[in-house]
Parts: sequence; structure tokens; C-alpha cells
Amino acid sequence: MLINGDIISCEPIVVYGRVSGDITSQKSVIIHRGATVGGKIKAQEVRVDGILEGAIEAQIVEIGKDGVVDGYMIASNITTAGKSDGDILAKNSLVVEEGAEVKTVEAISKVVKVSGIIKGDLVVSEYIEVNENGFIDGDIKTREYVSVGSNKVSGSIYRYVGKITKE
Repeated sequence: MLINGDIISCEPIVVYGRVSGDITSQKSVIIHRGATVGGKIKAQEVRVDGILEGAIEAQIVEIGKDGVVDGYMIASNITTAGKSDGDILAKNSLVVEEGAEVKTVEAISKVVKVSGIIKGDLVVSEYIEVNENGFIDGDIKTREYVSVGSNKVSGSIYRYVGKITKE
């Protein structure tokens, strides 16, 4: 099934086919495995198990292991087990699970937990935890850095005592 045009709903939206247009829901949007959306998504919750070629603005974002997001994400909490390419603003937390790959110019969050791969710079206002097999290829600005097990950071780590400001 192919839909050309925007979708607006006060109820949850589930995509199984292809949508070429923006999607807005007052509740949730789910992109199933094998589905593709070309457009921006605005909702309270967004789950991506298929492909999104566009941005996300939500409270909660989850990217499944088969999910791909090519665009920026703005949310309170973002958890990814899949792939993403675009800037990230996670107001509370960003969790990059094992097997996930995040490419970004910059990701900003209060708390970041990394078990997968992040390629890009991070600005973390409270703390970042890099777990076993976690990898970061970029600079980190944070108040607190926690390293667990064997992981790798290719870049500089700047630790601040006071409030972190973006320059």
C-alpha cells in the first residue's frame, strides 16, 4: 500500500506499507519492519522497525534492531538498537544499545548510555556511561564520564564541574 500525502490523527497510526508525506498523531506512530516513511513524524511516541527518511519530534522514540532513521530526532527519551543518521536532541536520555549505530554531527542529552556505536560529538549535561563493547568516534563534553569494561573512545573527553554551555 502506498499513501502520497500527509496523515493527521488523534489516534495511533501504524504503517505497514509506504507513506510519502508527514505523519502527525496525538498518540503514537509505529513503522513496522518492511515499511517506509518519507517525511517528518510528530507524535507522543514513535517506534521505528522499518525505514524513516525524515525527522522525528516526540516524547519517546524507540528504534528497533531493524529500524533505520535518516533525519534529526528531538525527544525526551531516545533508545536505539538500530541505525540512525542525523543530529539528536534527547532532553533526558539517549540509550544506544549493543549492535546500534548512530551517526551524527552532534548529539545533546542529559544522560547517555552507550553499548553500541556513536560516530559524532556528544554534549552531555549530567553523565555518560560507555559500556562493554561501546564505541564513540567523536569528542565528548560532560560533567561525569563512566567507563565499564572494554570500550573505546576515539576523540577528546572534556569534563566540566559547572554547567555545560554549548559554544
